[in-house]
Amino acid sequence: MQNFFTGDGGFTHSGALAGPYGMGRVAYIDAYDVAACAAALLTGPLGGGDAYALTGPEALTHEEIAAKLAIPFHDLTPKKASEDLRVQGLPGWFVDDLLRLYADMAAGSMAEVTTAVRDLTGCPPRTFDEFLANR
Repeated sequence: MQNFFTGDGGFTHSGALAGPYGMGRVAYIDAYDVAACAAALLTGPLGGGDAYALTGPEALTHEEIAAKLAIPFHDLTPKKASEDLRVQGLPGWFVDDLLRLYADMAAGSMAEVTTAVRDLTGCPPRTFDEFLANR
């Protein structure tokens, strides 16, 4: 969730949420929840080589996220997104990686919501609204 405020790689650098996201949903997670899970695994009885898919508690479209951020949403073509990212000075290999990530987002492959945060920490992950309220 914190990525929406860094301005790096597109996201909100232009005062709008712009990218080739389509209407795919993403279950973004708060970095604090990731840290809480890491602490639980490092200090508790869990772990043992198990893998955990950490997600936020809701899968949102980028249009919904833009509305929560009170900024416009611009769904770009991959070509336009690539051009915009390169103008920002990002290296080609990084732009290519971002475009693959955006394609996965648009396809909805990041929409799964898991219970891993609650399972590991005993607390539910923060919603996007809670993240914004505590920012």
